[in-house]
Amino acid sequence: MPPALDVARLAFAVILVVCVPTLAGWGGIVADRNL
Repeated sequence: MPPALDVARLAFAVILVVCVPTLAGWGGIVADRNL
């Protein structure tokens, strides 16, 4: 596997791990405000 592809995959995994809980948290905040 080329190193560049490996780095891109690692960066994508890190972004996913960071962004998914953040988006879920924002979704919960918006739902709380709407209720």
